[in-house]
Amino acid sequence: MKKLFIVFCLTIVFSIPSCNHGKDKNTPSNTGNDTGNDTAYDLVSVPFADRELVGQKLIGEVPGYTHQDITGAFPEGRHVKLSAYEIGKYEVTWKVWKTVFDWAVKNGYVFSNDIAVSAGYALDKNFKFPENEQDEQPVANVTWGEAVVWCNALTEMKNGSDAECVYRLGDGTVLKNAAGEAQIKVVKWAEGKKGYRLPSQAEWEAAARYSKDATNAQNYAKDGEPIYFITHTSISGGKLPVAFKGITRNTDWEAMKREQMRLAVFHKYFDGTNDVKFKPEITTTARVGSKEANDLGLFDMSGNVSEWCYDWAEFKLSVDPNGELEVNPKGPDRKSHDEYEKVVRGGEFINGSNFMAVSYINHSENITEKGTMGFRLARSK
Repeated sequence: MKKLFIVFCLTIVFSIPSCNHGKDKNTPSNTGNDTGNDTAYDLVSVPFADRELVGQKLIGEVPGYTHQDITGAFPEGRHVKLSAYEIGKYEVTWKVWKTVFDWAVKNGYVFSNDIAVSAGYALDKNFKFPENEQDEQPVANVTWGEAVVWCNALTEMKNGSDAECVYRLGDGTVLKNAAGEAQIKVVKWAEGKKGYRLPSQAEWEAAARYSKDATNAQNYAKDGEPIYFITHTSISGGKLPVAFKGITRNTDWEAMKREQMRLAVFHKYFDGTNDVKFKPEITTTARVGSKEANDLGLFDMSGNVSEWCYDWAEFKLSVDPNGELEVNPKGPDRKSHDEYEKVVRGGEFINGSNFMAVSYINHSENITEKGTMGFRLARSK
């Protein structure tokens, strides 16, 4: 009976709504274009595994930010190799989160006492998504600690044991308590484990920037067949840069607006003079997959909810002057600044279009911070 129960749960967990993009992509709607049918929750294998990537000189202007960096995880001269991994096509949905969460609390996992995890997110705190829309919303209000403990729970739930759980304490104990802040701050990524996890910052960005061809992209492969990454000020999957005050590379504001709307859920766009809100205003997250995918087949890598990565924040990434190869970089061992905590990537629906730039690095101010943060799954192969 126990095995049947696990199989039944997994059938539920790995079902999310499919996406139908037949509607007008230029409509700034955040109600989604889904058909309502169910399809498997997919992980996508990356095509650049075990290839040496070399950071290139950035092309184009950099949007003006305060205390944030736009150089991304692959600054000029950085040499990186990523082992084979898979990454989720979609942000984790409320349906998937809730199914695993309910199993977890019955099987020894502990979450925050003041847990406020929600189905989607809205600017109006009194707004509630209709029940028939909640399952397809990205899970939001998730702390980093809740995300990693949930990943461990999913691994154990799927495998029937915690042997492949990724997040562990120094003595090898599997992390199952998201309410213990002291434990959360010292948890480590156990090498060699094949369980579900958050992507590293480098894994996230490589997947977000991957391009099938050289359009609006540069070759990041050290040698051999090209590996194209879109330019750093573009939206994930974009063929044009994002619009922001001061940009001169492309002044077709309407074309840039259409490009961004095609790929991301966000609050404001730059029209050449001002940041302008959409009409009707975008005030909530959208159903996952409501926009078009990037070239790797990933949805919502820019906009909707921002997404947790594993790394402690390190805004000015150090580059070895001798071109030393970094294999599977995961950031510093501990926070590198009193203010900086874990990395958050991808922008979010309450941002302007400039925050959709695929190399923009954000961070939490506290490891237990909640808000518009959600996440997507990754797994080593």
